[in-house]
Parts: sequence; structure tokens; C-alpha cells
Amino acid sequence: MKPSSPLRPYHPVNPALQSSKEPKAIQEAGFKAAVVIWAVLRWTFRLLTLAILLLLGLAGGAYAGLYYSFENLPDISRLEFYAPVETTEILDANGKLLYQMHGEENRKVIALHEIPAKVQRAVISAEDGRFYEHYGVDPIGLLRALKVNFNQGETVQGGSSITQQVVKNMFLTPERTIPRKLAEMWMAIEVEKRYSKAQILELYLNQVYWGHNAYGIEAASQNYFGKSAKQLNLAEGSLLAGILTGPELYSPYHSPKLAKQRQKLTLQRMVEVGFISPEEAEQTGQTPLKYPGIKAGVMKHPYYTSYVMAMLKQNYGNSLALKRGMRVHTAMNTDWQVQGEKMLTQYIQQRRGNRISEGALVAIENDTGLVRAIVGGTDYKKSQFNRAWQARRQPGSAFKPFVYLTAFARGYKPEHIEVDEPIQYRRGSYLWKPKNYAGGHSGAMTLQRALEFSNNIIAVKMADRVGNGNVVETAHRLGIRSPLQSVLSLALGPSEVTPLEMASAYSSIARGGSYLEPTPILWIEDRHGNIIEDNRHRTPEQVYSQEACSKLIKVMKGVIERGTAPQARLGRPAAGKTGTTSDHKDAWFVGFTPQISAAVWIGNDRPVPMYGYATGGHLSAPLWARFMRYTHAKLKVRDFEFAKGNLPLLAGVALDDEQSHYNMGYERMNKSLPESTIEHDPFAEIDPFLINPNALEEPIDQAVPMKLPAISIDPGKPVKTLSGQPAAPSAPPKNQKIIQELDQLIQELDRLEVPVEPKSQ
Repeated sequence: MKPSSPLRPYHPVNPALQSSKEPKAIQEAGFKAAVVIWAVLRWTFRLLTLAILLLLGLAGGAYAGLYYSFENLPDISRLEFYAPVETTEILDANGKLLYQMHGEENRKVIALHEIPAKVQRAVISAEDGRFYEHYGVDPIGLLRALKVNFNQGETVQGGSSITQQVVKNMFLTPERTIPRKLAEMWMAIEVEKRYSKAQILELYLNQVYWGHNAYGIEAASQNYFGKSAKQLNLAEGSLLAGILTGPELYSPYHSPKLAKQRQKLTLQRMVEVGFISPEEAEQTGQTPLKYPGIKAGVMKHPYYTSYVMAMLKQNYGNSLALKRGMRVHTAMNTDWQVQGEKMLTQYIQQRRGNRISEGALVAIENDTGLVRAIVGGTDYKKSQFNRAWQARRQPGSAFKPFVYLTAFARGYKPEHIEVDEPIQYRRGSYLWKPKNYAGGHSGAMTLQRALEFSNNIIAVKMADRVGNGNVVETAHRLGIRSPLQSVLSLALGPSEVTPLEMASAYSSIARGGSYLEPTPILWIEDRHGNIIEDNRHRTPEQVYSQEACSKLIKVMKGVIERGTAPQARLGRPAAGKTGTTSDHKDAWFVGFTPQISAAVWIGNDRPVPMYGYATGGHLSAPLWARFMRYTHAKLKVRDFEFAKGNLPLLAGVALDDEQSHYNMGYERMNKSLPESTIEHDPFAEIDPFLINPNALEEPIDQAVPMKLPAISIDPGKPVKTLSGQPAAPSAPPKNQKIIQELDQLIQELDRLEVPVEPKSQ
């Protein structure tokens, strides 16, 4: 038998102690779970705290950014000084529209009270039905617009209020970002605080784009219906309101059906808002609409109007001329302008066979210096070149009055005698021999007869006597602005000038030597009606001797009465001068009455000779006379206050060269003249077969000066020529009758001539 194990103390079994291991495990598991939960909660709290802090930081940063952005937004107070780009209007003397000048934006501002109330309501219904209920931003309207647009499947209503659109168009960029939208809303609220609903609506209606380069309701009304917004009815106004969402897309000129649909949607919206009844909407929608076509850009009397535009841009610059909404009241006499255009075009067409294609005409009112008519060509559509003030051509003998006026101002008189003889000028290695238009020489004659019959030799001699520099100064004082060359042939008109300059200078002579800057503008108003330029009461500036002008005018009357321009007779006091240049490239007549000065130029754009009797006296003088007779039909017959009456043929008075200390700069080529060259040809200027040598120069090897004694003339005795024969300045030539008969025959042929149209190339 094995020995038993040692006895162990007895411990009674406790059920609770027996199962204590299981609850302990549970406790340990619970503790662990609690620790995990606490850790999760702790980290969740930390993460939430961090997220909240981040969100607060982002929100703060966003707020700070927006606040900074709002602080740097444009100042809405600028609306008080807002001056939108506005179209400039050019009007004739009677206030009728000639043209609208504008840049990219064609706009005419109109007051809100001038726009019919129903038209205003149509725009409000289409763009912002709760305009009078919100304070700049309309959340309800935004939600409703989204719903309507979703149901319609297209953009029927805009989400932005009218105030927001004003802010966006005037201050902000068109970008679509949240900060820009928030800034727009904030500014809209600020605008509503400062300005009334009427002010905001007026800004909107004058600023919004309506398609076809029309900005504002006035330009849109003119574009689509050919009338002012003041005259719009509900049918027209609702259509304009309807196309605002997409003016180029819904334009009735592009898609009349879509435009009509937009009109019906606007009328429905007006019913919803309560502006009109359903019956009125139905009746308005059935009203037929007529679209006359866009007439913007159509220029009336373009030669005159384009001249006005050029003056505006020159004096005010493009910014003011095109964008500041000026109202330019011009001096254009519409009746004279229309007749001038017709006369010139018909006259040139009748002479196409003589290789004549163009002409120009300018008329200036002497008392005011206002340009009343300008015709710069035969067809503005074919050529926009305005020959009346842009084309510079040689004036030929029409320049001679400046020479004689300079002489008269220095003591010379119309009765003083100078000799028409062969002469030559030596300048270095060059020799110039001036010649008369018809050749030959007439011997001694008065300055009166020399100008009446446009003698070249004596004109050159007189320029030599008074000095070319003084002649240039005279022309510039009177109104010639083109540069003049102080050359030997200055008296014969080699320097190019414009018809406008010639008319202006002659107008100064007609006023007795007082100058007024020629202008086509009566007065100009700014957009607010303030006068910024007024030419209605100008005072002329005395720039030359009235006594000298009086002598010249009396002599120039003789040019018409018995000189080279008998076809310029008007049956009333008038004075003028013909001009014909080398090879018959230019034909001029410039003349004046006490009331009006006018210049006529006829020729070609390319300086090519004209055919036939293409002289100033034969070609330009008749057109001048026709136009002047028309313009004077309702004017009283007047004579020049300081140069009344006609100048009779004056007896010759000798010039005392020793007393005047005159040293001639030319050389006499003959000691005596053949008998056949003494007699004067009163129609010497209009010989169609000879060329007027304005500046013929011949190189020579040696220059041998020729000194001949001056002609000694006793004022008390009959004047004799160099050959010793008595001179008869006023005696008719032997061939005068033949020339007159030829002149009449050519005039008859002109009347019978059938206009020849130019052949197309």
C-alpha cells in the first residue's frame, strides 16, 4: 500500500470564487472597449475641433478676402458723374439730321419720363418683375427664374435684378465666379441705398445693349422701328424687351419668328405681374410690326457732312467727336447744297467727251464766314475724296489778284502802266522766260487791263516789283493755308491750293480785307444742352487794307464785264477771276458778290489735260454763274459798300521807277517790238491751242546781263510802246470778231453735245 499524500488544509468550495475568472475577463474586455471608445471619441473630438478651426480659418480668410475685395471695388458714387458713350448728331441749318457719328457704341440718351410707361413695364416684366419690391437682390425672383427656365427648356427670365445688371455692366467684368457674383450683389444693395428706382431704371434703359451696335432704348427704337422711343407702343416695346436676353439671336432682322415668340413670353409675364390684362396681351400680340431696316450710317449730303466730321475730329479729337453725344448744328443751306450737287454732276456729265471727269464747288457767306455749300465731286459713292477741301491743285491765273492787291496796298493804282514785252530772268545757270497764254506781247497797258485780260508778263513784273515774299504774306493773311513757293512764277499760280482756301481768301477781299475763318459749324451743344462752340456772332479781323481791296474789287468787276469771264455775268455787282493752268489740266473761276463768295474747279483727279475749250472763262465761269444766280434769286441786289460802281477804262499813268527805287530783276529781250505784237488780245487767256508756261526754265551756259533803260512815260501825254507807236490798251484786236464767233459756235456745240458715258474697264 502506497503511502498517502500529505494532507492539505481544507477549504470549502465557494461558487462565487469558482466563477471569478469569467467576470474578470469580461471586465478586462469592457475596459479595453472603453479605452477604445474613449480614444475614438478623443480623436474624433480633436479632429472635429481641428476641422472646425480649419473651417473657421477658411471662413475668416474668405470673409477677409471678400471684405478686402469689397473695399477695393469701384466707388458707386461715380454714378452721379456717369457719362455714357453717346452718339454725336450732325444737323443742317434747319435742325434736320444729316448723320450720327459714333464709335463702337451707338447710343442716344433719353430721359425716363420720355419713355412710355407701358414700355418701361414691359422691360421690367422681362428682366426683373419684382424690381419695385426688392432692395437690389431678389432671391425669390432668382428661384422663380430658375424654375421657369427649367420648365421652358430655355432662358426665359434672367436671374439678376436690373440693379445687378447695371452694376455688372458699368463696374464689373463679365466673368462668372462666386466672388464676382457676391461683389455684384453687395454693390447692387449699395446702389439701391443711394439711388432711386427711377434713376436706376433710366440708367439701365440707356445703357443696355440691344443688338446691331445699338446701345440704349433710343438707338434700339431707331434701329428696329425707325422712330424715337418716345413714340413706341406696347407691341413694339414688348418685342424690344423680349429680345434683351439675346439681342443678336432674337433680332427680328435675323429671326422674326423667334422675336415674335419672345414678345409673347414678355406679354405673358406682364399678365403674371399684373401690368396688363390677358385680353390686352392677346390683342397686343396680334398687332403687326414693321421693320424699316437699319438706317444707321446713311449720310445725307456726304460731301458737306464728311467735311463737318473732319472738322470735329480735328478740333475735338475722336474721343469727344465720337463718344460725347454732341449736337452739331451746321451752316449748310440744304437748298443750295442740293442744287450745287445737281448742277455740278449734270455739268460734268455733259462734258465727259472733253475728258472731264470731276469738279468741286464751295460757297461761303461773306458776312459770317460760314460755309453754306460744299460739293466735293460728282459721286460720293464712287469716291469719298472731297476735292473741295482735300484736293490741292494749281490755281493758275486765279492767283493773280493777290499780286495786284499787294501792289495796290503799296501805292500802285489800276491806272498805272506797265509794259507787256519779252523778258527773261537769270538765276544761276537757269534762264526763265515767262510767256503770255496766247503768245505775243501787247506793249504798254494799265494794270486794270492787265488783270482784266489776265496778262502773264505784267503779273510777273508786278510780283517782282512788290516782292514775292510780300505776295505770299498777302495770300496767307487772306486765308490761303497751303504752303506757297516763293519762285519766279509765283504770280502765275504754280503752288497748289484747295477750292475752299481760294473761296475763303476771295471772301476776305469781298469783306474789304477782314478775315473770318471759314467754318461749316453754327454752334455745338454738349449732351446736357450747354453750348461749347458758337460761330453765329463772330467779329472779323481786319488783316488788309480796305482801300487796296476796294481798288482790286473794282478791277475784278471788269474781269466779268469786259475781260476773260463774260459768261460769269449775273446782272448784279460781282467780281471774280479766271484761272487756267498748263496743258488745260485745271480750270478755275473764283468770284464773289457782297453776299456770297464761291469757287469752282473743274478737271480730273489725275492731272491730265482736258480737251476743247477747257479754260476757266469758258468752262468754270458758266457753272459758277448758274449756281450764283440760283443762290441770289431771293437776295436783294447789293453793291460793295466800299467799292461801289464799275471802273471805267482808265487813262494810263506812268510809273516813276526812279522815285520808287525799283530795280528790275529781269532782262528785256527786245529794244523794239514788231508792229503786229503791240495790239492787245482781250481773249488771250482762252486760246485752247496754246500752253500756259507757268515755270519754264531753260539751262544756259553763260549768263550775260542785259541792261536796258526804263521806259520814260509822260503822264500828260499819250502812252507809246517801245516801237514809238501809240498804245491803245482798250482797243479791240483785229481778230476779236473771229474769236467771238468761234466762242459762240463752241457754246452751241456744247449745248448740242450728247453726254458720253465712260466705258467700263
